[in-house]
Amino acid sequence: MNAPQPNKNINSSLDKEVKKLRKQVKSANSQKAFAYFLSVLLIGVIAYGYFVLFDQSAVSELDAQFKKLQQENSELIDELAEMQARSEAPQGSIGLNAASTVYSVQFRSLTNRVPLVSSQFIAIKGFESTKLFSYSAGVFATEKEAVLLRDELEKLGFKDAFIVAVQNGDKTMLKDLRR
Repeated sequence: MNAPQPNKNINSSLDKEVKKLRKQVKSANSQKAFAYFLSVLLIGVIAYGYFVLFDQSAVSELDAQFKKLQQENSELIDELAEMQARSEAPQGSIGLNAASTVYSVQFRSLTNRVPLVSSQFIAIKGFESTKLFSYSAGVFATEKEAVLLRDELEKLGFKDAFIVAVQNGDKTMLKDLRR
């Protein structure tokens, strides 16, 4: 019975060696997979660097678009300055006889001044009286033209819009002018 024991020792030693070799193979396979992953990642980074960072045609296109936007911005700033200058021009500069009566449509009165060139108003004239700032649109030679604008402003939600007459630089509500 003593003879089978050396076989058990040999089998046990071989089993240990096989397990050790399997662990080494498994570890080598994991290292191999990690090396493949790093290789693919490195190739991806190099490709990204080449196609995105060093693609001069894309950079040139973006630079051209940026310069175009800068030019448009500069033109808009110039146009805004021109519009502000026109809105601040003296009342007599509208090209009508100063003694004649012109008609306009007043659509808003505010306690705070709003710039005439703003996102809230387009092509308007402001009048200061007492503690209110009145805003009117249009300069018409006839009352009939002003009525058309008033009707359109009422459709847009300015329900309190009314016609004013401006004579010699003074604003008068139309009902006062007819008295």
